[in-house]
Amino acid sequence: MVGDTCTAEKTCKGNTKCAPATGAGFCTCIDKFKPDDNLNCVEGAEVLGGKCKNGVGCENIQDSKCSSSTDEVGKCECPTGFHGDDGTSTCTKDSMVGDTCTAEKTCKGNTKCSSATGAGFCTCIDKFKPDDNLNCVEGAEVLGGKCKNGVGCENIQDSKCSSSTDEVGKCECPAGFHGDDGTSTCTKDSMVGDTCTAEKTCKGNTKCSSATGAGFCTCIDKFKPDDNLNCVEGAEVLGGKCKNGVGCENIQDSKCSSSTDEVGKCECPTGFHGDDGTSTCTKDSMVGDTCTAEKTCKGNTKCSSATGAGFCTCIDKFKPDDNLNCVEGAEVLGGKCKNGVGCENIQDSICSSSTDEVGKCECPTGFHGDDGTSTCTKDSMVGDTCTAEKTCNGNTKCSSATGAGFCTCIDKFKPDDNLNCVEGAEVLGGKCKNGVGCENIQDSICSSSTDEVGKCECPTGFHGDDGTSTCTKDSMVGDTCTAEKTCKGNTKCSSATGAGFCTCIDKFKPDDNLNCVEGAEVLGGKCKTGVGCENIQDSKCSSSTDEVGKCECPTGFHGDDGTSTCTKDSMVGDTCTAEKTCNGNTKCSSATGAGFCTCIDKFKPDDNLNCVEGAEVLGGKCKNGVGCENIQDSICSSSTDEVGKCECPTGFHGDDGTSTCTKDSMVGDTCTAEKTCNGNTKCSSATGAGFCTCIDKFKPDDNLNCVEGAEVLGGKCKNGVGCENIQDSKCSSSTDEVGKCECPTGFHGDDGTSTCTKDADSMVGDTCTADKTCKGNTKCSSATGAGFCTCIDKFKPDDNLNCVEGAEVLGGKCKNGVGCENIQDSKCSSSTDEVGKCECPTGFHGDDGTSTCTKDSMVGDTCTAEKTCKGNTKCSSATGAGFCTCIDKFKPDDNLNCVEGAEVLGGKCKNGVGCENIQDSKCSSSTDEVGKCECPTGFHGDDGTSTCTKDADSMVGDTCTADKTCKGNTKCSSATGAGFCTCIDKFKPDDNLNCVEGAEVLGGKCKNGVGCENIQDSKCSSSTDEVGKCECPTGFHGDDGTSTCTKDSMVGDTCTAEKTCKGNTKCSSATGAGFCTCIDKFKPDDNLNCVEGAEVLGGKCKNGVGCENIQDSKCSSSTDEVGKCECPTGFHGDDGTSTCTKDSMVGDTCTADKTCKGNTKCSSATGAGFCTCIDKFKPDDNLNCVEGAEVLGGKCKNGVGCENIQDSKCSSSTDEVGKCECPTGFHGDDGTSTCTKDADSLVGDTCTAEKTCRGNTKCSSATGAGFCTCIDKFKPDDNLNCVEGAEVLGGKCKNGVGCENIQDSKCSSSTDEVGKCECPTGFHGDDGTSTCTKDSMVGDTCTAEKTCKGYTKCSSATGPGFCTCNDGFKPDDNLNCINGAEVLGGPCKNGVGCEQIQNSECSSSSTEEGKCVCSSGFDGDDGTGTCTKVPHLNDTCSLDSQCAYPYGKCVKGMCKCDEQHVEDTTSGLCVAGLHGLCKNDSYCKYPITETCQSTGNSTEVKTCQCKKGYAEDATHKCKAPNSGICDEGGCQDPHAECVPPNKNTTVTSCICKASYKLNKEGKCTGSAISVAFGALVLSLMTILTL
Repeated sequence: MVGDTCTAEKTCKGNTKCAPATGAGFCTCIDKFKPDDNLNCVEGAEVLGGKCKNGVGCENIQDSKCSSSTDEVGKCECPTGFHGDDGTSTCTKDSMVGDTCTAEKTCKGNTKCSSATGAGFCTCIDKFKPDDNLNCVEGAEVLGGKCKNGVGCENIQDSKCSSSTDEVGKCECPAGFHGDDGTSTCTKDSMVGDTCTAEKTCKGNTKCSSATGAGFCTCIDKFKPDDNLNCVEGAEVLGGKCKNGVGCENIQDSKCSSSTDEVGKCECPTGFHGDDGTSTCTKDSMVGDTCTAEKTCKGNTKCSSATGAGFCTCIDKFKPDDNLNCVEGAEVLGGKCKNGVGCENIQDSICSSSTDEVGKCECPTGFHGDDGTSTCTKDSMVGDTCTAEKTCNGNTKCSSATGAGFCTCIDKFKPDDNLNCVEGAEVLGGKCKNGVGCENIQDSICSSSTDEVGKCECPTGFHGDDGTSTCTKDSMVGDTCTAEKTCKGNTKCSSATGAGFCTCIDKFKPDDNLNCVEGAEVLGGKCKTGVGCENIQDSKCSSSTDEVGKCECPTGFHGDDGTSTCTKDSMVGDTCTAEKTCNGNTKCSSATGAGFCTCIDKFKPDDNLNCVEGAEVLGGKCKNGVGCENIQDSICSSSTDEVGKCECPTGFHGDDGTSTCTKDSMVGDTCTAEKTCNGNTKCSSATGAGFCTCIDKFKPDDNLNCVEGAEVLGGKCKNGVGCENIQDSKCSSSTDEVGKCECPTGFHGDDGTSTCTKDADSMVGDTCTADKTCKGNTKCSSATGAGFCTCIDKFKPDDNLNCVEGAEVLGGKCKNGVGCENIQDSKCSSSTDEVGKCECPTGFHGDDGTSTCTKDSMVGDTCTAEKTCKGNTKCSSATGAGFCTCIDKFKPDDNLNCVEGAEVLGGKCKNGVGCENIQDSKCSSSTDEVGKCECPTGFHGDDGTSTCTKDADSMVGDTCTADKTCKGNTKCSSATGAGFCTCIDKFKPDDNLNCVEGAEVLGGKCKNGVGCENIQDSKCSSSTDEVGKCECPTGFHGDDGTSTCTKDSMVGDTCTAEKTCKGNTKCSSATGAGFCTCIDKFKPDDNLNCVEGAEVLGGKCKNGVGCENIQDSKCSSSTDEVGKCECPTGFHGDDGTSTCTKDSMVGDTCTADKTCKGNTKCSSATGAGFCTCIDKFKPDDNLNCVEGAEVLGGKCKNGVGCENIQDSKCSSSTDEVGKCECPTGFHGDDGTSTCTKDADSLVGDTCTAEKTCRGNTKCSSATGAGFCTCIDKFKPDDNLNCVEGAEVLGGKCKNGVGCENIQDSKCSSSTDEVGKCECPTGFHGDDGTSTCTKDSMVGDTCTAEKTCKGYTKCSSATGPGFCTCNDGFKPDDNLNCINGAEVLGGPCKNGVGCEQIQNSECSSSSTEEGKCVCSSGFDGDDGTGTCTKVPHLNDTCSLDSQCAYPYGKCVKGMCKCDEQHVEDTTSGLCVAGLHGLCKNDSYCKYPITETCQSTGNSTEVKTCQCKKGYAEDATHKCKAPNSGICDEGGCQDPHAECVPPNKNTTVTSCICKASYKLNKEGKCTGSAISVAFGALVLSLMTILTL
């Protein structure tokens, strides 16, 4: 057999052979045979899974083996590294760990591909591991196991293969993990920077940075952090990883770049340098350190000098830090520098320090840059153009958010005179250009919108002073005005009282911004808050609020925008005829012209029947049948002159406010999902397929249209619809026939109503009468018909007393004695309207739910063994032969029926039974006669009780309790049984307190409050165990031996002659008609009964009596109300006493010996003063102190009586009575308790002879009629109160006062508006100072020593020159500089005063006043600030407009002067002779003697005229006066000549001829000799000349 041993001697037999062939081995099958299950060789091929033994039996399966190499039977199988299926004959080589796998070449055997895509390396399947040959064998992968190509360790978490190539490696833990070979676990190492504590130590190649154990993990010696912060062998180097400040400890002077949980790297700190990969940090040079040829710059620095002698600065791409060490980064503005170095890489920058002091990098003047950046950029200037590509830089920004505009200054910067932006606030008068430069002055504008330089100024509607930053709004149309807040500018208040809205003054109108400008108001003009249209009759402002509106004609009027007239419109419904047409937005309803006015197209009637824009709508107003024409199928509800409304006729519908009448659906019309119900109808079906019916609050009319109203019975309907809103109703027609709404069977209702009422059944117990029968399953209990309803046969009441089928039962509901009739011998427990139940009456019994009442046995009935006791009875004999008696807890009633309850004495009994449950009792009858239960002799008990007590009488006053009852002829005073024994009726206590027969009497004995009960209103004098007597209590009286206590009279009871006072009272009136009061030595108690004692204060009284024995007292009540005895006003006394003492009065004298009494106290703490009221009391008219607060007007004396009114005083400091009043400077109303300090007058308040100035103010007028202003050494504060201090410029003022103490100053306001103290024109001063200094004037001389003052400056920078106006100021007519731009025609002198008008000059270069004119070759209009270059004469032209303007024209292609003007070759202008047209003096031929000025009433037309003082001669030239500048016109004075006055000038003037001199009248005069001599000289000169 396979596996048998074979040797040389013992061969294998049959189909076996020996293996090996040498013959010493084991038998195995020959070829083509295989072992069977018994190891016999049978024909067939060997297969995997086949039997084998001793390592043989599988030889014919290549690469297979026998699983058994012993004598045990095994099976053929593939060895490790091969695989094959049982039953097959092939062992295929397994893939090995690390073999390549692809999509085509899969992993075989116990392997799988490492990649899900199929392209990777083979590794073991689960629960298999690589053996030493990298075959997969069963088992878990372990550290130290074989692997290759990075696979073979997948099942060891956090492990890796040491080989990622085709070399065989082993499974191991990666850096940062550790584990032992042969185990399957890699444990995480500590990492550099991990936290360590005493409990949590550092693991692996790490140690804690702290000796205490609380720090961060770092590498042990000779280990360094790798890139993942795991510690690996090696030295720490710069650039290596670190964290939490650890990982670099072994590199001297190094640091970790991260002190947090973020990963950093080892680096040299600032000021040191070293290369990554090395372990050394070397100290750097610092910026500004000196460098020489011998001493070079180290680290990230270089020498500033190529020769090597200079200062260290940073190399490229490095910058100085705050310590001047060079760190990576670009040098930036704001960075540190020194010795002029450290900023070299920032173009155009400088170091702010050229010394050894630390400075910073910054941009020089004219450049800008942000700290932290590396660029100095040339600044933009105000007015430069900016675009999306060309932005504004420096301290400027673009005026346009889109980036296309002009540059202007950023916040807190302003343009300087060169339009550069410098720090400071923009001010009015400051420079600007192209409309920018004034943005930070709210509401201001630039005067120039071009490239010309302008200035900041306030626009129309605003005002403000140059040099300030505020434009104040003028009043606008619609602004609120009050008495305090007046309208400013060209406005006035709409109300004469001053409280209204601002509107324009006459001949002014609102512009589009509601500012008032010259002109007439017109329709379409702007307005607001109902004002702005007052001058247009019948107009209104479209806005009555703060929204801007426009002037318009109100509804019912019309007018054209731009006109000033509103004409009345026709109204809808007005009559129109051929002669009387419709106007406005109306037309006639009749083409013939005879009808009614209605609205034109696109207009509708408003509520007043005026036509307004809009479509006619339903609900709109109409009249006379017109006003609804444009609403198809609509009608006007009124065909008369009454106002109606547009509406849809019946059968149509439409919503108010719409313009459509739609045909309604009708009740009963079919509705579907596609065809809905319209109008006042809805579909009867929620699905949309049904019939139309009316919506809520609508009903069908006779035509089945839905009209307003509630559906009613009898109303029309169809197809079962039209009655839905009548509950429980139906339509009589369910077809297309018209029916009506009616109530169905079982319901009733009247036509015309909307209610179907259920025919209600009567209920058991309801009343029935002859007229009101019982309904439903009920019948009347009375044959006459007057009784109560009860159920018919075979019906019973349910719990609600409705009759339902069934038999009546005990326990069922009933009422009014009915509901139980069908239960024989039963009754209803209720004979009233309360609900009861059916029950058996006394003497019968039955169970609830049954219908039978059985007769009970009665007490005393005979019982036998055969005849038992029934009901609540039992037999008295246990043998059953005796008499019936009640069971426990039942007792016989008067009929001997047993009813619930305890048997009691006095109860009924018979035949000796019926009292068994009353101990010691007996039945008084032992026969068939009825008796009662009673106590036998020797016992006693009360009827109604259940106790027979052994006789032993109690005594009056003995204690009785629930357990200890009163015996004999006594009873307990308490129904509860706990009290005292007293006598029963008709018994009285004897002297020993035993109860004996007789009536109790007053004076009889008693004890413990008992023994007198039968004497009405009496009491026992003893409430204790002491023996007392019966007596009448307080308020009653009676005589001993009698049994009556009579009620006493009470204090305050009425007494008359017939009705006397009883008891301890007497009548207050001797006549007998008054009120009862106590007799002597008696007083009223709290109940007003008179008891012994003296009357006291606080005691009760009534009707003014009860206090008579207390001198000077009174009863607080003079009516039937109970009062108390008290002292009257002016007296005092304590409750419980009997004395009223006279009070002190306000003003009485008090001393140390004589104190104040009552409700008063002394005004002096020492006790010597005057009496006054205590707190919460006040003097009355008699100066007695009464409750209440002191008030102004109240009485006082001797200066007291007003102490509790703060700041008040008594008008009398003597013994005369005065009143409380407020002292001077305070005020208050009589009856109040407050003195209010008079308010000081304010600066500007009006003062009159009657109304003086208060506080620190005085009147500006000695007569007393003026305005209040501050007294000396006081000034107005911001609220115009006068406070200590000197008045200053800029301080508040009003009505022209408040600045008096500042010499030469004025108040800016002469009205009630608050102004400020300022210097007038021609003076200047700074706000906060108290001095106005005279300004220099235009043309005044200035020198280095004598500067220009005020708003002026010197024309020469060196000092000798003339004063001219500052920028933004102009000369006024007096040559003072005032706010404003210089203009042509403005005054000037000494050649100055026109500097701000480009291309202009002053017409006077002397001390004579001149005016600003355009320079030669330029032209401009007076009043403007522009001189425009003009074309030259003789230039070529084709149009007049191309020639010199004005007065030029194009003549034959060349510019020439027109016919009235001639060319001035000097100026190139066309100039006029005398009386010729001119624009300014430059256009006059002789400007020295002529001036250009208006003629007549025209301000537009100007002509050349002789200057003032000059005279026109016959040749139309101007002759000069003596001393006046002259030209060829000569002099007026015949003795004067036109010559230069001296050799220093060429200007000619009229001066007297030789031998003549100027007299006081300004004429040249001389003697006759002088004249003759002059004539002779002249003749001789003539001869000599000839």
